[in-house]
Amino acid sequence: MSVEKSRRSTKRSRRKDSKRAEDGARHRPPREEAVVLDDLRRLSQSPGFVHALATLTFQSNVITAVDDFTVDDFLKIYSPDRLIRNETNLLIGLMLSGAVDPTLQDPSVTTAYVDDAIALLEELHQAIIAQGHEVFFGALQAHRAGDEKANPLRSGVLLREGIFYGGESAFPFQYEALARERYAPDAAWLQKNMGFDIGEAADVLTAIRKIGSDKFQTHQRTLRQQGPTEWTWLPIFGFSIDEIINLVPLSRAKVEKIVEAFTITELDPELKISRVGSYNKAATHPLTRLKNGALLSFLEYGAMAALYENPFYWISKDKRYLGEHSQTRGHFAERFVELTFCKVFPTDFVYRNVVFKNDAGNAIGEADVILFYGYRAFIVQAKSKRLTLASWEGDDQAIAQDFQKAVQEAYDQAVDCATFLRDGVKAFVDDVEIDIAKHGNVREYFPICITSEHYRRLQIKVLQVSTSGRRKS
Repeated sequence: MSVEKSRRSTKRSRRKDSKRAEDGARHRPPREEAVVLDDLRRLSQSPGFVHALATLTFQSNVITAVDDFTVDDFLKIYSPDRLIRNETNLLIGLMLSGAVDPTLQDPSVTTAYVDDAIALLEELHQAIIAQGHEVFFGALQAHRAGDEKANPLRSGVLLREGIFYGGESAFPFQYEALARERYAPDAAWLQKNMGFDIGEAADVLTAIRKIGSDKFQTHQRTLRQQGPTEWTWLPIFGFSIDEIINLVPLSRAKVEKIVEAFTITELDPELKISRVGSYNKAATHPLTRLKNGALLSFLEYGAMAALYENPFYWISKDKRYLGEHSQTRGHFAERFVELTFCKVFPTDFVYRNVVFKNDAGNAIGEADVILFYGYRAFIVQAKSKRLTLASWEGDDQAIAQDFQKAVQEAYDQAVDCATFLRDGVKAFVDDVEIDIAKHGNVREYFPICITSEHYRRLQIKVLQVSTSGRRKS
């Protein structure tokens, strides 16, 4: 059973039985981020490290039980040894930035690799936290000296830690279902330019996921027949084109195109990870091809997240089509909200694309979706703005700009629409006026912002960056 973990920004201590974790991360200040990252790079490019990576991935994402699953079995997902997806992807990216030697080492060597990776990842996290401490205490001193505007919570240095170590936004099956719907209108473009559509890509990635699950069962029997020097979890993460073709009714050529679109190879020139938050191609290309031809899929979650996110970047290269896609992408978010509301509330209480007009008949505002229920109105504004790479790396200005476009503008629009409703401004859907009076005496208004993108630690950014919270509606 595979799982993905969300992590609080305040990271817990690592392995108690790891001497390096105790002596390194606890008993001395963390080294500079770049120094720790270099050590991680050297470790990940050691002979046979790919088997340690398989062990770490297995331990972090698979729950096992002797017989029936119990509460204690599921509590294992809170083990301090577990890696989040970004940490696993970091190890994959650092490993593939050099040549991969897949030779299986002595079990003691593989175990040491695992312990060292955990300890270094902990030290890396502490190094990032230490940078935030400097900013925080610097602002605190400035505030004590009379600078009332000093606010460390607006610093990109602090937000960078939350962005990298924050929790996930959806489950794998949700990413798959939403991707199929989101890019369905782009089927013709995808077929013409990529050689497949989103449904076919989803089928292939789902097949790879099933191959891994099936291999877990058979590999357990194999391990029982092997000696300790032969033990490795790497085979359960492997797959082949033939195995996929046996599960999906697609041609070999199409399957190969789909796999290639999501694959990264060792020594990829784009793998230039210089700091936490740098672009990591291993995170956006969840399938790995080694020089010996082996195909690997370490994170099923990563595959489904890439299915949801990557097509946008393919499409964005076609400037002539991008405008059309932007329209359908916006409609997807609006329709998702509308359909979700309609699953719970009467459909005649839900309105989409509501336009407010003044007495002269001119449009002065628009709400993506409005729900009337009881004496409340819920005004929803949906956006599809992504975090830019600069924000991932902790750039203050980029974080503020991304937040402005993804959340702040939506909130401001929703507050304006709430004001229009309160003031009795006429509202229309397809030029037909809404009879707001039939919904009773609406006297409470709730502006709601929806983003269709993965936006880590959004609630923290709202508290730290938002300015409209002080507006009165």
